[in-house]
Amino acid sequence: MTHPTETAPLILRESAREQIRLYVSAYRGKTRLHLRTFWWDSKEETWKPSREGISLSQAELAALLPVLQGVQQEGVLS
Repeated sequence: MTHPTETAPLILRESAREQIRLYVSAYRGKTRLHLRTFWWDSKEETWKPSREGISLSQAELAALLPVLQGVQQEGVLS
């Protein structure tokens, strides 16, 4: 399921039946950043988006970026 205005996904994690993708897409003039789980549909032999994930607007992403940068600088995640 790729829309014409969708960027190529960055696959963050992958198994035989599941992928976690980060990608940007536009719908009805609104551009959003998606972090979503996709599942493999073996009948149709294609990846399909699940309900698991989030979609962020530009404003939401702008609010989240300083938090992520702080986490990275403090070395909270290892």
